[in-house]
Amino acid sequence: MEIQVGAILLQMINFGIVVGVLYFLLLKPVKKILDERSKKIEEGLKASESAVKKQEQLDQKIKEAEKKAQEKAKKILDEAKKDANKRGDEIIADAKRVAQEIRLKNELEIQTERKTMAEEMTAQFESAVIAVAKAVVGKSLSLKDHQQLIKQGLSEIQKAK
Repeated sequence: MEIQVGAILLQMINFGIVVGVLYFLLLKPVKKILDERSKKIEEGLKASESAVKKQEQLDQKIKEAEKKAQEKAKKILDEAKKDANKRGDEIIADAKRVAQEIRLKNELEIQTERKTMAEEMTAQFESAVIAVAKAVVGKSLSLKDHQQLIKQGLSEIQKAK
């Protein structure tokens, strides 16, 4: 058995050619596909990171908008409460004013009624005094005598109170 250097050399050349052909036909295209895929994955990751950042920014803007909306709603509610309290105070003041007017009107009516009743009682008292005086004295008294008797009777009634 002899070592055939030519055959080994030829085998090595054939192996080199097969490796070269495989490299150019299979390995290079596969490597190119894998590189393209890596680029797409990196681009996808970058896009994903960008989308996450944008989402975080949007979330922050949404939180700020919600906070502003809550502040605005609170401000509106506070103003509504102030307006309601103011209107309630106005209604109470109007009610008090109307009640005061009614009370004053009633007091005036009571005073007028008292005066009318006092005048009626005085007239009835005068008639009673005149009747009693006629019965006691048996004669008619002059107007001056009547007035004097009435004044005396009224003063005695006032003293009795």
